[in-house]
Amino acid sequence: RPAEEVKQSLTKLQEAYEKWITEHEELTKLIEDDAEFETEEAWLAECQEAFMNFEIEGKKHLDEAAKQVSEENITNSQPSASASDAHNEIIAIKMKTTMLI
Repeated sequence: RPAEEVKQSLTKLQEAYEKWITEHEELTKLIEDDAEFETEEAWLAECQEAFMNFEIEGKKHLDEAAKQVSEENITNSQPSASASDAHNEIIAIKMKTTMLI
């Protein structure tokens, strides 16, 4: 996925998660039965773990995309060996020509 799309999805996921946590806290305030409360808290923990995994995977994807772009920029900014060799050969010819004159 494109990095910008992943960033937007992570932002939306974070916003939905925060809203969900707030609503879940309001719900658990209404629970009087301890067993039901424990069930809700266990479910909350599972959901939090799933959210963290999604967030981690999204951030890994963004890091890899940034690394790939950086490597491509470095590769594209370096002259190829043949271009460098040709440049050096031209300089050598010019130096020889200058010495002959």
